[in-house]
Amino acid sequence: MLVIIKLLKHLFYNAHNQLFKFIHNFLMHNYFMYIFLIKIVFDLFTFVLNKKILYAKIQKIDC
Repeated sequence: MLVIIKLLKHLFYNAHNQLFKFIHNFLMHNYFMYIFLIKIVFDLFTFVLNKKILYAKIQKIDC
């Protein structure tokens, strides 16, 4: 059982490393994608924030 867990950990770590390397290389060679990624994260963040503010306002009106 322990061997299987170690093997899975090893596989997962390697896959994760490969993915990280791929993303890192992809972003290093593609500044536009990097900016695009930041924009998506920022948009998501503002969207969630606006939803929370809107929900809070609705809750206040209900009270």
